[in-house]
Amino acid sequence: MPIRTITFLLFLYLSPLSLFAQTYTGQVYNKTLSRTEPGVVVTLVHHSQTDATVIRDTTDQQGRFQLHSPAIDSAQMPPLLSAQYGGVDYHHHQASPDTPIDLAVYETTASDTAITLISHHIVLDARTGEVTQILIIQNTGDRTYRTGGDHGHGLEIPLPEGVTQLTRGPQSLHTHGNILIDPRPLTPGGGQLVFSFDLPASGQMTQQIKYPTGSVDLLILPADTTIAVTGLQDQGTTTLGEQTFRRFSAAGLVSGNRFSIKLISTTAKPSFDRDTLVWILASLALVFALLAFFYRSRKPVQTPTSDNRRTVLLEQIVNLDERFENGTLTRETYQVRRDAFKAEIADLTRSQTRQTLLEQIVDLDERFENGTLTRETYQV
Repeated sequence: MPIRTITFLLFLYLSPLSLFAQTYTGQVYNKTLSRTEPGVVVTLVHHSQTDATVIRDTTDQQGRFQLHSPAIDSAQMPPLLSAQYGGVDYHHHQASPDTPIDLAVYETTASDTAITLISHHIVLDARTGEVTQILIIQNTGDRTYRTGGDHGHGLEIPLPEGVTQLTRGPQSLHTHGNILIDPRPLTPGGGQLVFSFDLPASGQMTQQIKYPTGSVDLLILPADTTIAVTGLQDQGTTTLGEQTFRRFSAAGLVSGNRFSIKLISTTAKPSFDRDTLVWILASLALVFALLAFFYRSRKPVQTPTSDNRRTVLLEQIVNLDERFENGTLTRETYQVRRDAFKAEIADLTRSQTRQTLLEQIVDLDERFENGTLTRETYQV
């Protein structure tokens, strides 16, 4: 057989490895102790339209890892890389086989003294009686705040007096009386928490501040609702999207501060579906809250198919739940895949929020330059 033919056949035989195999390399670095970490399990998850491939390695004495993986189609989402250290999963969402990856981990602490709120937004739809709170949280320390796991204590947010149940929020949230507990670990840097509850039948709520808070914004819909507010300053009306709200605010709150709201009357009738409206308002408020926090020399992340991908991920989570319940998946496989899907959904949401934010900033600049916005409105 001619040498060229042998060489070509050998090339075809080896091509699945040489052309399609990918190797992800990097190291796990402990940012609290300023050192690399040996013996840490690193996991790489590749998503397909119907399943996920899970690959693991353990870091060597220099904290290095090497993961050999089949290549993914360019149309698929990037793989999810994570390391578990001290009982906490640390995710890296931009893993690439072309660049060594630094995967940061931290020591943990049960002290919440480094926790602050950059902003605390409250959206009250007086027509439905539902209150949505959006908290932009910051861990200013160099350790991950972690206490007790899924059913232990964690981040503590006082609920208004008389409120002991949520209507929606992350699945892990639970209440101890009128204290809301978020047991999820909070790594150094920022995070966010969104939840809703029904306004007490009295129409009154008193909110206590637990952590130092940069600003509080209360948005009331409809704007002509008759309401009494103490502890916050009346800022008149403000427009978000196509909705006009009555706005109250305060800045520089400390632990123990309180403000109260008393709903007196509203005559307007709902013009939107209750579930859709509440979360549209929450998203709009969150865009403004994230302005100072995220827009720091960052470029928008283009995610033209993020909505479709999010739908696929949600369907995959439902499919995983069904397969786990009927016994065709082990608990370990189920948990790894479900956590990976949830982490990717969160990453898509953050990317989409940043894109929306930039578009709104550009629109504000254009409206100010062409004279359709006053300087005061533009600056606010």
